[in-house]
Amino acid sequence: MKRYFPGRQARLVAVLLLVPVVLLAGAWAAELSGRIWRMAEVRADIEPRYARLAGIQARGEDIVAADRAAADWLSRRAYPADTDLGEIGTELQQRLRQLAEAADLKVAGSQILPASEEQGFSVITVAGTLEGETGALGTFLLALAAEEPPILVEKLAVQAPRSRRRRGEETAQINAQANMSVLRLMP
Repeated sequence: MKRYFPGRQARLVAVLLLVPVVLLAGAWAAELSGRIWRMAEVRADIEPRYARLAGIQARGEDIVAADRAAADWLSRRAYPADTDLGEIGTELQQRLRQLAEAADLKVAGSQILPASEEQGFSVITVAGTLEGETGALGTFLLALAAEEPPILVEKLAVQAPRSRRRRGEETAQINAQANMSVLRLMP
């Protein structure tokens, strides 16, 4: 029985046809393994994020409730972002005068200072000079603490008038310079 083995030219043609096919298959296998490797890396990067997202979804109602509570708390502590700074300053000045008069303090003068920005808030400040008795100042400060949004006392300098100190008179009269402010959310 004679074995049929093609000639040299046939083998050369077969090799020339098979080598590109083998090279293409090798390139395809290398590309496929590279993509599989990159997918594994991306999945390893995504898994912790996915776990955090799943945790957030599981606690979604708690997060929404906490957000509402924080927004409610913040609305009692600061003016909304859409409120005009000038209106807030004027209202603060009027409130301070009303509180001072209710505490039997005389407002010798007050001025709205330029607003400043701090940590996501606009700070609206009113500087004022108050005159009266020390007990009235204490009542005034207690009234400030009860206001909503709260009025913050940034600076308070209290002194007895000079004319009475020189004469040696005992008096409870004082002059107080104070900077009081409120907060507004930044737009």
